[in-house]
Amino acid sequence: MAVDQPIQNEQWLPIPGYEGLYEVSDHGRVRSLGRSFTRRDGRKYTRGSRMLRPVAKTSGHLTVRLYGVGGQSEWIMIHRLVAYAFIGPCPPGALVLHWNDVPDDNRAENLRFGSYTDNQVDAVRNGRNGSTKKTHCPQGHEYTPENTAIYGGSRCCLTCTRKNRRENARKYRARRGHSRKSRCRNGHEFTPETTGYTPTGRRRCLECARDRAMRHQQS
Repeated sequence: MAVDQPIQNEQWLPIPGYEGLYEVSDHGRVRSLGRSFTRRDGRKYTRGSRMLRPVAKTSGHLTVRLYGVGGQSEWIMIHRLVAYAFIGPCPPGALVLHWNDVPDDNRAENLRFGSYTDNQVDAVRNGRNGSTKKTHCPQGHEYTPENTAIYGGSRCCLTCTRKNRRENARKYRARRGHSRKSRCRNGHEFTPETTGYTPTGRRRCLECARDRAMRHQQS
């Protein structure tokens, strides 16, 4: 669609910080408002309202150059202008996210504020993250619904996560000296045949476990 072509039911709002100078629409278009200027020789002239033609960045995001009252200019990405005008002030540390991950789709309904993690989750949902094409984790475990979780916007293998937690717990207890105990509290020796581990990595005496099971059967 051409920049100057009218759009049905398009809404316009002033750009925060550039009120009276520029407006942005809910379709992601930016226009400068008509205003008067004074030339260096003292003559005055008036320029009418006009649409600004965006410039695309290498990332695909569209930008426009805005001039302030003092003549200073800055390049601003259009999706930020739309969000500031139609959604509100940006929360501290937040980003302006595209729901469909299309960088030049700057419609107000396609934008929202969120974190970097939210942005990564969007990329996974929209299939724009290359890792979504992988069916198995680096250790060979399949990414099934029961074995998959999303952490920090990335898929995580729960089998590997549980294994790492057990290993970390075992190392932690080793540093605290638990591994130096050669017998359990009931006097059974910790040998490879009589030693088991809980899901958290703690050692357990299999002899004691068998004794408890026998007592439970006899009761």
